[in-house]
Amino acid sequence: MLKISAYIALLSILVLSAFPSTYLASDRQNEIAGYKLLKTYSKVVGNNSNLPFLFPPDTSFEDSSGHFWFSSLRNVFRYREKDSQWDVFQNVISPSSGFISYICQSRDGKIWARSALGKGSEGIVYFCGDKWRPGSEILPFKIDGTVNAMFTGKDGRLWIFIKEGLLVYDGQQWSAEIAMPESIGRAYAQLQARRPHFESPNRSKPLSNASNVFCGLVDQDGYIWLGTRHTILRVDEKKREWTYYSLPQNLGQVRYIYEDSQARLWVSDDWGCVAVFDKHTFEWRVYKLLEPTLNTLTPEAFFPVYSMYQGKKRYMIFTTIIGLMILDETLNEWKICDSRNSALPTDFVTTIMADRHDRIWLGTGQGILLLGQ
Repeated sequence: MLKISAYIALLSILVLSAFPSTYLASDRQNEIAGYKLLKTYSKVVGNNSNLPFLFPPDTSFEDSSGHFWFSSLRNVFRYREKDSQWDVFQNVISPSSGFISYICQSRDGKIWARSALGKGSEGIVYFCGDKWRPGSEILPFKIDGTVNAMFTGKDGRLWIFIKEGLLVYDGQQWSAEIAMPESIGRAYAQLQARRPHFESPNRSKPLSNASNVFCGLVDQDGYIWLGTRHTILRVDEKKREWTYYSLPQNLGQVRYIYEDSQARLWVSDDWGCVAVFDKHTFEWRVYKLLEPTLNTLTPEAFFPVYSMYQGKKRYMIFTTIIGLMILDETLNEWKICDSRNSALPTDFVTTIMADRHDRIWLGTGQGILLLGQ
């Protein structure tokens, strides 16, 4: 832990010295990235007494009832804002399943959680009534491998990606899988050979396609997009067609995928890079958030861009271990919002989301922050 803290401290110093002109200078201690700080939830006051957020949230989500859900490691927190009540659900997944990496809601009102490492049906649980139940009770068949991605579209259907392909749940039944064609696998193998620097030197054999899918979304046009180690994949549900687009050479595996108001796709990796993909021209633009700062540390410096959001004036906001990094595309200018120049209590920010009232919820290393216009 001390090594990690020292690394973050050194990284912050290098960033501010390398980019002094982009540092967001401000003495407004009640504002964060142009938003007003409304409330800070540093402790969960609920059915488990006062339980502090010992770790920054890994996920955040608002359900159809206006309740807010957060996860931290294997625990899930639900905030019922109207009652000012927190509900704490501890050890929702088994220790062998790692941590909860995604929470969403299906059309029938069930809340679903996916673990990062859970094998087979153990990798998914759902909340019904007042209990968390194993996903195997609803899944159409036994899943042998890892559930690599889980997400919902605007219509509330739940999508999961497994080694057999894509499955979708409409709240009543599961559809037949949309299998990944062998042609995609062959193309993927070629990309692996072209991008060996993003493959582990200790790996005895290449990972399968399913093992390389990390996230997904349904875009404004109804296409399914999957982020992998070497590509983004587009799936046409109606035609059951798969198309791949290779990642830029200097972008690592896709950690997070997001669609902005212009219907462009943004992806981030674990090494301080984000990229935007134009679905009409099929062109990429890559941004190295900390170049050349990271080069002064180590060639494989760990700097994940956890999540992102398109905020005011279409600024892109990225959550990182040194605060919020904000991109003004019009001016091609970066700004940094951290604990030194804003109301952020810490530089460690992991999640960002907007609720139905256009308020912003930030997950940090010292609790949940609620921001308003």
